[in-house]
Amino acid sequence: MNFFKNFSFRAKLLLTVALACIICGTISVGVAIHYTNKEFHNGLVDKSRIIHGRLDVAAAYVAEQGGLKPIIERFTHKYKDSSETDRRRQIHNT
Repeated sequence: MNFFKNFSFRAKLLLTVALACIICGTISVGVAIHYTNKEFHNGLVDKSRIIHGRLDVAAAYVAEQGGLKPIIERFTHKYKDSSETDRRRQIHNT
């Protein structure tokens, strides 16, 4: 801190203000990036849930037509439902 004594009062004041602006700017950019990434991730998850919900309804409609019922039953038994894992993720994220 000895080098700080060599500056005039005006220089000390300007240096303090500039340093405060740099710190605040860095923090605000970091927070903005964090929340933008968080919103992006949540938006993708919401869109995928909507798409899967619509596909489920469409699959049920086609299955009621009678042609795809055995195929849908085979895949329903083969692959587990993702809604249970989504609920577990929500519990762990909160």
